[in-house]
Amino acid sequence: MTRKFDHVLIIADIEGSSGCWNRRASKFVTDEWSRACVEMTLDINAVVRGLLDAGVKKITVKDFHRTGYNLLPEMIDPLARVVLGYRQGPVPGLGNPGDAQAQAAIAKINSYPIDKSDGPALFNTQSWRAGLVRGALESLNNFATGPYATSGPLRAEVTMWDGERSARKLAHRWGFDHEGGRIFIETADIHQLYRELIRLCYLTPLTEKILPWGLFFYNLTGRLGLEWVRWRQRPALTRYKLSGQKEINN
Repeated sequence: MTRKFDHVLIIADIEGSSGCWNRRASKFVTDEWSRACVEMTLDINAVVRGLLDAGVKKITVKDFHRTGYNLLPEMIDPLARVVLGYRQGPVPGLGNPGDAQAQAAIAKINSYPIDKSDGPALFNTQSWRAGLVRGALESLNNFATGPYATSGPLRAEVTMWDGERSARKLAHRWGFDHEGGRIFIETADIHQLYRELIRLCYLTPLTEKILPWGLFFYNLTGRLGLEWVRWRQRPALTRYKLSGQKEINN
């Protein structure tokens, strides 16, 4: 029996979707990417419908690839809330796990991998998509793992791969303690730690000040890119509408 949940969050990234078969399919404004956007949207919609049928009352879908504008909300069940683009504040990401897959990094997590070794010609999209839905439903009964939500205060140690010079520069920039190639960050909770890590890894004091403007133009670029997908994939989208909003074949 499937556990009942009031709210489920789905985070979508294009590389693990059924339509992404090469690097160009993950890059902004390429023909391969436009097709991958449609297929990822269908992947997500299959999971959304499966969860709704299982009794989930509320579903939020976060588009998490590149600009955050890859999903076509009009192809996803309207009972789900689709969140596109980015804004300031904590984001539901794992960062760069290096060579570790989620199944290796998070004990007892449910996963449903996608095997792309035989290429797109031999890949059975519908079969994999059905399995993805089953995997999502099975995850609702997983009592063994959950989100990482440790309580504070916290003390993090960051080791810079390029050594002491880089650590000293960044530590002075943001007012952190450091020793050799290590930077030490102390925060009251996990949310503050995440913000400090974002500042350390991605921002300068100047870019932090202009971040609201930068996000506006970045999201505008994403919206324009998604409109280009709609134009480029209009025959597929038309077939989708005519099919009664079920499945389409490019």
